[in-house]
Amino acid sequence: MKTPAIRPWAIRLSTAVLLLGAVFAPASSGATVLIDLNALAQFQPTPTILLNNPPPKADPVMTEELMARLIKHTRAVPETRSIFAELCVIFELCDGTKMMPMKMAMAQSDVSDDDHYFTLTLEADSTDILILVDHPFVLYAYLTDKTGKLRAAAIDDKNGVRLITNEKAAEKFRAELALFAKEAADLPPTGTAAGNY
Repeated sequence: MKTPAIRPWAIRLSTAVLLLGAVFAPASSGATVLIDLNALAQFQPTPTILLNNPPPKADPVMTEELMARLIKHTRAVPETRSIFAELCVIFELCDGTKMMPMKMAMAQSDVSDDDHYFTLTLEADSTDILILVDHPFVLYAYLTDKTGKLRAAAIDDKNGVRLITNEKAAEKFRAELALFAKEAADLPPTGTAAGNY
């Protein structure tokens, strides 16, 4: 008796059909013959193993604890730097007669060459936090506190220092909070609130 030809589709049977243990396949002569699928096991492709990889870790969201970590880290920076009088006076942080000393911690973004600064005044009872973005030819400044709420925003470009609306600044401010939240997530927990901030 002539051995029936095995059609290619018989090799690519679904798992549901394979579980039945046998299938009817047409022979080359037109007759239907029963093929034992156990005999075809050697022709089955090696199953793909799906690894149970965890989903990518979500970026942290700014919280008061993360703010507290940034504040503690920035306070510990040994150097004192300054912001120019025109910027501090527009936020009513100084009288505008001289530069204002600050503590600053810098972060780098993965998507730009801008310098990002988390900035604190030196007064122990101050609640003010300035986030600065030093973009070529433009400086963006955001006034906030430990709550992460945008209180005011300013820009310094070829037209000078001026306030901009919170609505206009909101998107870039949120991006800055996200950047500093990622930085803070790698800092040691404080276990305390952010003090006056």
